[in-house]
Amino acid sequence: VMAKEAMVIVLDVGKSMGELHGSMTNLDKAKSACRLLIQQKLLFGYKQDMAAILLLNSSTTNNVCHEEHGGYDCIEEHVKLSTPSLDLLECIDNVQCNESGVSGDPLDAILVSAEIIMSFVGTKKYTKRIFMLTDGGTAINDADQLDSIAQSFVDNDIQLNCILMNKNEHADDHDADDAIESWRDIQLDNDGGGRSAVQIENEKMLRYFALRCHGNVFSGQSAIAMMSELRAKSVLMRPTFSGYLEVSASLRIACKMYCRCREQALPSLKKESLLSSSADNTKVEMNRKYVNKFAVGGADGDGDGDRDETERVKSYLYGQERIPFSENDESRLSYHSGERHFKCLYFCKASLIARHYFMASSFVVLPDTASARAQLLLSCFVRSLHEKQMVMLCRLVSRKNAPPKFVVLQPRIKSGQELFILNELPFFEDVRKFPFASFAMKSSYVASKAQVDCCKQLIRSMSLMPSADADADEDADAQEALRPQQTFNPVLQRFYQNLSVRALDPQAALQEIDAVIVKYLNPSVLEAPRAQHCVAQLAKLFPTKLVPKKEVKKERAHWNQVGDALDNLFADMQVDAKQDDAEAGAGADADMELDALIVVEQVTEIGTAHPCQDFDSLFSKKNAPNLFETLSVSFWLVIHRLVDESFGDFGFDKALKCIEFHKSVSIREEECMLFNQELRKFKAKYSEKNKALWRELVQRGITLICKQDFAADAIEVPVNCTVTKQDADNFMNMEMPPQPAAQVVAQDEDDDDVDDLV
Repeated sequence: VMAKEAMVIVLDVGKSMGELHGSMTNLDKAKSACRLLIQQKLLFGYKQDMAAILLLNSSTTNNVCHEEHGGYDCIEEHVKLSTPSLDLLECIDNVQCNESGVSGDPLDAILVSAEIIMSFVGTKKYTKRIFMLTDGGTAINDADQLDSIAQSFVDNDIQLNCILMNKNEHADDHDADDAIESWRDIQLDNDGGGRSAVQIENEKMLRYFALRCHGNVFSGQSAIAMMSELRAKSVLMRPTFSGYLEVSASLRIACKMYCRCREQALPSLKKESLLSSSADNTKVEMNRKYVNKFAVGGADGDGDGDRDETERVKSYLYGQERIPFSENDESRLSYHSGERHFKCLYFCKASLIARHYFMASSFVVLPDTASARAQLLLSCFVRSLHEKQMVMLCRLVSRKNAPPKFVVLQPRIKSGQELFILNELPFFEDVRKFPFASFAMKSSYVASKAQVDCCKQLIRSMSLMPSADADADEDADAQEALRPQQTFNPVLQRFYQNLSVRALDPQAALQEIDAVIVKYLNPSVLEAPRAQHCVAQLAKLFPTKLVPKKEVKKERAHWNQVGDALDNLFADMQVDAKQDDAEAGAGADADMELDALIVVEQVTEIGTAHPCQDFDSLFSKKNAPNLFETLSVSFWLVIHRLVDESFGDFGFDKALKCIEFHKSVSIREEECMLFNQELRKFKAKYSEKNKALWRELVQRGITLICKQDFAADAIEVPVNCTVTKQDADNFMNMEMPPQPAAQVVAQDEDDDDVDDLV
C-alpha cells in the first residue's frame, strides 16, 4: 500500500444530472459524495496526497488533452491537482448543472484523468485512483477501445471507481468472470424501465471496464452510506525495528517489527492569536523564563531574578533535600545499552506469562521477505513454540543506547501467515503491589453460594455472542459484538464530526453526539430479558442502604466547656471498651485491630503452622487458571507431612481438620475428583500403617465426596462426580482393630523425680 495518493474526481454536470429524484437531484447526491471523499482526505490523509476535480458535460472545454491533441470536448479541469483543502470543498459547493444540453464522452474524461495523474506522478510511488460520479446520461463512443484502455490502466496501476447516480440503486455487483468477453455479456436488470437505453449501455460498458482494470462500481446510495461510516486514520506500513533476532551467537533471523496496536490520541492543537491583523500571521510562540524567587526582584521577574541557561542546573529530590546534577553528570549517569539489538534470553511456558503483565503497545514480528532462510527459520520457531505452548523472552534495544525492554514473543499461526506477537513486560519496579486484607478475615465479607451463582448467571447473560444466548435464534450465525475492527473511539469520532462542520462554518453550533457513538456508550446486552432478571436478582442479594452523613456543627468552645467535653470523651471510651469486650466474646465477628487490617503478612506457600489460612490466602489471588489443582497438591503434601512428622498423635488432629477443610472447599468449588483421589491414597497409606489415625478419621465421618454432598448445599452436581452415598459409606466400612486394654502398672515408689519430666 502506497503512503500517498493521487486522486481525480470526475463529476458529471450534464442536464440529466439536474433531474429531481425525491428531494434531491443526482448532482446534489454526487456533490455529497465528493465532499465525503475530500473530508476523508482532510481528516485522515497524508500531507503529500493530491486531488483534482474534472467536470464532464461542462459548457467549457479546458483540459490538457484538448490543448495537445484536440477533441475531448465538454471536459473542464475545474480544480487542478493539488493538496486537498477547504477551498476544494467550497469549489464543489459552487458547481452547478449545465442546462445547455451539450455532452461529452465519459471515456474521454477517464483518459484525461489518467493523463493528469501520470504526468504528475511519473516514476514516483503513488496510489492512483479515479472516481467517476455520473448517471450515464451521455453516450460512450469508441466502445471497441475499452479493452486496450483497460489494459493500459492495469499496466500503470490505475484504479477506476465508478459511482452511478441513477434509479437502479440496487444493481448487483458483477465479479470477475472468464465467460465475460465483451461489455454486451454484462446482464443488468432494467428496473421497470426506469432508465434509458443509453444509461443501460453505459452502465454495461463502465462495469466491463472496471472489471478489466480491477476497479469497482457502486450505486450512489451505497457509496454515500459507505463513505459516511466512521473511519480511522490509516497508518504507514513502516517497521519500527529492522534487524536480526539473535537466538544464539551463531543463529540470527532477519526480521521486521511493525506496530499492531497503539492508543490513538486527539490531534495536536496549535494556539493562534486573535489579535493578529493578518490571517497568515496568527502563529503564537512560547517563551519560557526562569526566575529565582529568592533573588532581588525575583518576584516580578526583574533585576537579578532572571537566570539564563548557564546559571541553571537540574536537581533530583532525595528525601527533603535536592541533589544537583550537571549536564556532564547527567550524560555519564545515563545507561548505555550499546548498539541496537534484539536478543533471545530464554524460553518458558506460556502459562507463566500473565496477560495483565503486558505494557504499552503491541507489535508483530515478521520475517524479512527478501530472505527465504529467515522465513523458514521464523516459521520453525513459531510452529515449535505453538506446539509446545511456550513463549520466547527477549531483550530489545530498538535504537542505539535506548533503554532496554524486556519483551515476550507469543507464537501466532493464522491462515497463510505465521508470526510473533510482541508485548513489553514489566521490570520489578514497574509492578504495583498493594497489601489488601483477605475477605476471609470476617465471615460477613465472604459471599454466599446464592450470590456467587447470581454473579455467574449475570456474566453468562452478558455474553458478546448473541447467538449463544438461549433466547437467540438457533439458525443465526454466531457474530461477536463490539469487535475492535468495528468499534470506534467515541471521543475521536465526535471530535472529527464537529471539526468537519466547523471547517465549513466557523460559527456553527456543536453537533449532537451521533447515534452510533451513543450505542458504544450504552451496551445493549443489559437490555436482554435474561440480563435484566439477573440484575434484579443481584439487587436483592446485595441490598444497599443510604447511610446519612452526620452533620457536625462546629462551634467555638469556651474554657468552661472543655471539662465537660473531656468527661463525655472518657465516658464514650468506657462504653466503647465494654462493647469491644462483648464483641470479643462473640467469636468470629469480633472487630480486629487497625494494624491487622492494614499490615498483612504476605503468604507465598502453604506451611504447617496455619495450612488452612495459607490455602485461603493463596487461593484468593486467583492468578492462574489451574490454581486450585496446584494448591490442592501442595495442601495434601502438608497433610502427609503433619502425619509423618507428628510426635505421637500430636499432629493428627490438625491433619484431620485440614482434610475436612479441603473437602468443604472442594464441594464449594465443584472439584471432587482430586479430593477423592487423594483420600483413597491416604487410606492406602495409613489404614494399616497407622490404625489409630484411621480410626479417628472414621469416627469423624470423613469420607469421599458423593452426589448427595452437592444436593445438601443446593449446588448442581458436577459431571465428573460419580460417587454415590453407598460408595461413600462403604469407603469407611472396614474391620477396625480392637482398642488395647489399659494396663495398670504398679509404679515403684522409689522412682526418680526426673521421670516426671519425661
